[in-house]
Amino acid sequence: MRAPWICSLFFGFFLIFSSISAQDGYIPTANLSTSWTNDESSIPFTNFVDGSRIRVILSGSKFMCGFFCKGMCTSYLFAIIIHRNDPMVIWSANRNNPVKEGATLNLTATGELMLKEVDGSSVWTTNTAGKSTSGMNLTGEGNLMLFDVQNLTVWQSFDHPTDCLVLQGQKLIPGVSPTNWAAQKDMYSLEVTAKGLIFYVGSNPPQVYYRILVDGLDQKSYLEFRDRSLCFANTSLNPNYCIVVISIPPAFTSDYIKLMSDGHLKSLQRGEMTNLPLGDLVDCSYPLVCGRNAICSADRQCSCPKSSSPYFRAVNDRQPNKGCSQITPLTCNATQNQQFIELANITYSTFTSEMKDVDVETCKQKCLKNCLCKAAVFKYGSNSSGDCYLPSELYTMTSLELDDEAPPQNMLVFIKVQNVGSTHSSKKKNKVATVVGSTIGSLLLLIVVVGIPIRFTYDDLVTATDNFSRKLGQGGFGSVFEGTLTDGSKVAVKYLQGTRHVEESFLAEVESVGSIHHVNLVQLRGFCVHRSERLLVYELVSKGSFDEWIYNENRKLVLEWTCRKKIILGIAKGLTYLHEECRQQIIHFDIKPQNILLDEDFNAKVSDFGLSTLVDKDQGQGLTRMRGTPG
Repeated sequence: MRAPWICSLFFGFFLIFSSISAQDGYIPTANLSTSWTNDESSIPFTNFVDGSRIRVILSGSKFMCGFFCKGMCTSYLFAIIIHRNDPMVIWSANRNNPVKEGATLNLTATGELMLKEVDGSSVWTTNTAGKSTSGMNLTGEGNLMLFDVQNLTVWQSFDHPTDCLVLQGQKLIPGVSPTNWAAQKDMYSLEVTAKGLIFYVGSNPPQVYYRILVDGLDQKSYLEFRDRSLCFANTSLNPNYCIVVISIPPAFTSDYIKLMSDGHLKSLQRGEMTNLPLGDLVDCSYPLVCGRNAICSADRQCSCPKSSSPYFRAVNDRQPNKGCSQITPLTCNATQNQQFIELANITYSTFTSEMKDVDVETCKQKCLKNCLCKAAVFKYGSNSSGDCYLPSELYTMTSLELDDEAPPQNMLVFIKVQNVGSTHSSKKKNKVATVVGSTIGSLLLLIVVVGIPIRFTYDDLVTATDNFSRKLGQGGFGSVFEGTLTDGSKVAVKYLQGTRHVEESFLAEVESVGSIHHVNLVQLRGFCVHRSERLLVYELVSKGSFDEWIYNENRKLVLEWTCRKKIILGIAKGLTYLHEECRQQIIHFDIKPQNILLDEDFNAKVSDFGLSTLVDKDQGQGLTRMRGTPG
């Protein structure tokens, strides 16, 4: 009775592995001037038992690289995988910016490897044009390399780790490997430095939560896997000597170590991912174990600061590890309406001394005057002075259980909160005042509903944009994705990126266009603040930007002069409204064809207010600093 079932199972596995073997062939090398298109007619799929698929570009006995996807396969990574029944991605070029069906990978005649979206926009590149590249190779250790005529490495994926470290062959060199070994964009990351390994969380700036410091490293030292350990080696000094930083248990049979989204280092052991020991780090030491603004107890229970207070609530009552949010968000430049919640018997794993030998009041006042400061963390000694830390993001804090034998703790955390306005109102109101008040309240409510943008959650926008898979374009401050809201309306979601100007651009756009409405200005539907991410949600303008029409080589898309005049007048009307009809003047600073959008009827809509400035009517002509697009 079992024979047919066993035969069918065997035959199924035979088909899977024969498909892989047929793709293997093994073709590990590619020449210049080669292009691969992500579609079925160019490269057929190789399927795996877990439902994932890959269009193989290069392959060897153990590793493959190509267009990789899972599930519905609406978006793809250019990735290197260990091919098994359940393949693991060990490196990807575009994990934060997946491409669509029809995207291309080009190894150009000038020696540059480029990934382009269907519309031809650049998604990722090795930036190696003109460096004498002669070909590309996927090595037996899983390293994607560009090499020159002397077979020397021009570029290699081993120098750009994403969230995995391959245990055989990969060497990470401090100061040379330019990218953090990161679990998620802007979340947990691990950096190889000249002082050892540094573990970070977040961004803008990142906070250090663990260090493995090593003495005696120099510019020729590097991190590698040797003798079942991660160690720092320097073969120029001693070929056999390696300073161990992390030991791999003997039972492990893994090919890689992975930095997980929870901050743990894991390796494969008997088919399961298992945590690697990191010194004295315990569960509560991981900054996001309970999420933001939360407290982790000794038995790893998550709670909000002073849950009985009106300042914090759980993000998700059923999942306390998702963190806590402030009921009344902080408002910049409103120190008179802010105060602190004091927490004692607390430790904070990312504490870094920013000011030394100051008193606690100085520390708190510095936080009040700093708009980005979320808390004043004060670590004091035997006297009243101590060290002060002002984090711009407040992660999980750890509460300590005190007993008679435990020494007193010397850290205080003062969380900055916005005062809740008085809810008391006079009961001595006559009927007329009540009617008038109700009428004014209704009008104010209408203004709020109509005029203020909606605050979306990050999950809302992930769903609306199909995990940011429908890219419309890219600008100086980030990428724009097409989305569909729950009410069916089409939107353009601007995903701001970078750390230097992103906050300024975000605040400028929300402040300038969040409360204005004009037929010749693009409408801001809403915004999202999620961890270090900043997103803006605009109405989708169907005809694209003006430059796509006036610079298009397709003569069928030439605009008639009457249409051009209509567009020019629309731009003028929008700018007139901004400059003369608003209560505060709005100076755009970056008017150009790329920032003029056209709707279905070719009405012009001014967009991209990331460099704009609000100016009081009596401020005069004092703005002289150069801004906008150079040239």
